[in-house]
Amino acid sequence: MIAGGDLMKESEEGRPLMDDSSLYSILNALNEGIHIVDKKGRTVFFNDMAARIDGLKKEEVLGKNIFEVYPSLTLESSTLMQVLKTGKAIRNMQQTFINFRGEKITTINTTVPIRFASDEVGAMEISQDITRFKELVETLNRFRHQLNSNLTDGHTEQHRESNDSFNRIIGDSNQMMTALEQARKAALTTSPVLISGEVGTGKELFARSIHNNSSRQEKPFVVQDCGALPLELLGSTLFGAGGRSGLFEQARGGTILLERVDSLDFPLQARVLGVLQDRKLRRVGGSQEMSIDVRIITTINSAAEQAMEEGKLRQDLFYRLSVVYIKIPALRQRLEDLPVLIEYFIEGYNKMFDRSVRGFEEDLLEIFSAYEWPGNVRELQHALESAVNSVDNDSYIGFKDLPEYLQEKFKSKESSYHERLDVNSLLKKGDSLPHVIEEMEKEMVADALDKSEGNISQAAKILGISRQSLQYKMKKFKLWEGRG
Repeated sequence: MIAGGDLMKESEEGRPLMDDSSLYSILNALNEGIHIVDKKGRTVFFNDMAARIDGLKKEEVLGKNIFEVYPSLTLESSTLMQVLKTGKAIRNMQQTFINFRGEKITTINTTVPIRFASDEVGAMEISQDITRFKELVETLNRFRHQLNSNLTDGHTEQHRESNDSFNRIIGDSNQMMTALEQARKAALTTSPVLISGEVGTGKELFARSIHNNSSRQEKPFVVQDCGALPLELLGSTLFGAGGRSGLFEQARGGTILLERVDSLDFPLQARVLGVLQDRKLRRVGGSQEMSIDVRIITTINSAAEQAMEEGKLRQDLFYRLSVVYIKIPALRQRLEDLPVLIEYFIEGYNKMFDRSVRGFEEDLLEIFSAYEWPGNVRELQHALESAVNSVDNDSYIGFKDLPEYLQEKFKSKESSYHERLDVNSLLKKGDSLPHVIEEMEKEMVADALDKSEGNISQAAKILGISRQSLQYKMKKFKLWEGRG
């Protein structure tokens, strides 16, 4: 219902006019094209963006029947006329056409029935110009397809080395070893795999490792971040449209990795489910189904159970995706892997930058163990890359070599800790504050070791620190004798 008087009045010349200047200004200022027709298909409103998209002047359209302006249209092909006829909306329809300036234009259109204040029925089409975005996506898809074609030759040294990419997954904590074992077993089958883990935990590395060690390793490995594209384009990007193949087809015989699969809306999730169940694919707007052989690996940044509770992931899709369900722990949940991760990254950047950094100072491990690492392994990697760039050759990385933002975080945490201490009671014996704190720390470590009967792993859990940090403190306080 459009309020505020009749949307259209007849002037003496029989041309349509808007009698509501405010409504006219609002619709004309939109970045979407707005085309409104009355029940006979005569244009009563055509804003500036619609004129720009179609390559016409507004006066060439206003007051005229759409078949007069667009002679190639028919009752069946005109969405405006279809909506007038059926009274049902047509939503999110992608159209590619040549406009009156000879430009190839792609739009996403939604056409809905409307009723004027005069109770007359009409139809309105809202068009979003996605031409440049579609061209960018197609360019990226061509590049990705070419890259995949090069990889499927399977004869480059880089590709052969990537077959052992499980070796690039670093860590020997129980949680990491469990996830790695699941991934190695998944590489032996073609079942769907769902990988969950926070940002920066290495989900794509797990997925690539599974593919590179599977029977499909010579076929394409195609990656799409489902949260990186508008939903209007995701359908055609994944499933193809018209004469253009989508990513599922480009991954034929290989593996497709759908990152952040919970970013898909439910209709697109239903289409993915259909591919999983039927192994068949129908392009957007197409009527023919084609058989498709592709392994689907998906990732999600939160626990899948949480995504289902929040209404972001269909339960039926989860059951099909999670035939193999791998949960990658956050770095703060496997701090015992810090030493080997630090050494691995330093060694890698020494080779990459032709440096000779000798390692890291022991205090650095203690500092790192007290940090939450919200960016996980990726954040640790970038921090060490920065440090390798800062430290001198033949030196050890220390606190001063860390990125400034990390130094500030650690200083802030240390200051907050000291503020919570009762300094007066600690100093009543005349000892210095550092000495008192060191003695308290020594007593806590010794007490935890006594409670755990010398079990280092259990003592580390009692203290809330990593096993490596505890071992360092035991050496520092000379508590190692007699401990296993």
